[in-house]
Amino acid sequence: MKYQFSLIAFAAVISFYACKNDTQPQAPGLSEAGATPDSGARDISFAIDTSQTRVLWSCSKPGKTHTGYVKAKDGRAVLRSGSLVGGRVLIDMNSITVTDLEGDSKAQLEAHLKGNSEGKEDDFFNVQKYPYAEFEITRVSPLINDDNYNALVYGNLDIKGLIREIGFRANIQKDTSGLNLISQKFSINRTEWGIHFRSKSIFSGLKDRFIDDEIELEIRMFSVSSS
Repeated sequence: MKYQFSLIAFAAVISFYACKNDTQPQAPGLSEAGATPDSGARDISFAIDTSQTRVLWSCSKPGKTHTGYVKAKDGRAVLRSGSLVGGRVLIDMNSITVTDLEGDSKAQLEAHLKGNSEGKEDDFFNVQKYPYAEFEITRVSPLINDDNYNALVYGNLDIKGLIREIGFRANIQKDTSGLNLISQKFSINRTEWGIHFRSKSIFSGLKDRFIDDEIELEIRMFSVSSS
């Protein structure tokens, strides 16, 4: 009788763990962006057009705003059932360009931003150590009742090895040649990516020599040639 009870108890334990394993959640994938893995929809990947894709930027200090852009090195846009569900843009930080200055002033600011000036490597982006930044799209939601933008885009922005989630409104259009994404202008706080140079939230006593923490960005992503 004791032997029979032990067999019953053993079978109950096996049954409990089998049921427990059956209910474990599956690892999330691109389904979070609007489709399910078993939906039968086929992902279509579009290569980033690096000649057009870029991130526009602007940053201010008392009495002056500087503007510019950085170019894309590589990337993909992933569509499912005709909708953007994911993708990534590899950003070439060596391409940092200032558009509001000319001549020596332009060259000096670009060198400072890139960290090419001796002793100032880590003031901003230190492109020798961190040649690329990256934006990975993790989720796209439709946006209604907006005359200018039709989607909310969320993703992870990696700058200098630090990854933070960002989100913005965007106008996304698809045609036979590819997909175009133009974001609303939005701001990020540079200190969240370890860029502290002349930040009045980090350093006291700067008076009017501070640089705003907020950097305004606009992402213009163009993709072509489905594969």
